[in-house]
Amino acid sequence: MPKAMLPGRLYPIVLEGDCEVYGDDKPPTFFAIIPTMTEAEEAAQLYDDFSDSARYPKLRDLHEHGCVTLAKLIKGWSHMTDREGNPLEYKGADSLRQVLVLGEVMELIGKILRLTSLTPEQKKTLEPLP
Repeated sequence: MPKAMLPGRLYPIVLEGDCEVYGDDKPPTFFAIIPTMTEAEEAAQLYDDFSDSARYPKLRDLHEHGCVTLAKLIKGWSHMTDREGNPLEYKGADSLRQVLVLGEVMELIGKILRLTSLTPEQKKTLEPLP
């Protein structure tokens, strides 16, 4: 079966900055699926556009498109809180807009694009869908 079609497979992703701050102590974690070729092409184009200011003269537009693209690939999160420490529920693109800056959007896209090259050991640690 193609990796992108494996049912119930979510891949945990932690932002680099959160690794530094939280270490192994429950960092905010995003759960993503492996993108299909079409989804990967869209994400890769967006990733390339990050350095092309002509295509997105307003960074807000790039951020918006990035959050919408990520919402197709991220299916949930854990240990995500607001500034007061209250848990945040994942609700797709709206939630991503609320918590991510543009650099983090691009980091997540890059990490998701690299999911297709997981090692056999990494594949053993996959999370089932809730």
